[in-house]
Amino acid sequence: MKKTFLFFLALVCSVGTMKAELLENVEIDGLKYNLDTELLKAEVARNWYRDGDLYIPPTVDYNEQTYTVRSISASAFWFND
Repeated sequence: MKKTFLFFLALVCSVGTMKAELLENVEIDGLKYNLDTELLKAEVARNWYRDGDLYIPPTVDYNEQTYTVRSISASAFWFND
């Protein structure tokens, strides 16, 4: 039973690691994004200590690929006024 549990735990951890490798953190037009290079989705990442109004576009281009902005991370704008 213990070996089976450890096997499944290792499997889950390795799948999570494989997915993390597909994410790329980049800055485009002054905003930081996490890009999913497999699904071509973008998430607004940590953009701490920013002032003023922001425009978040529906898509962003990076390395000749267009990514759809699908989400904003929960901590994207912490420490902002």
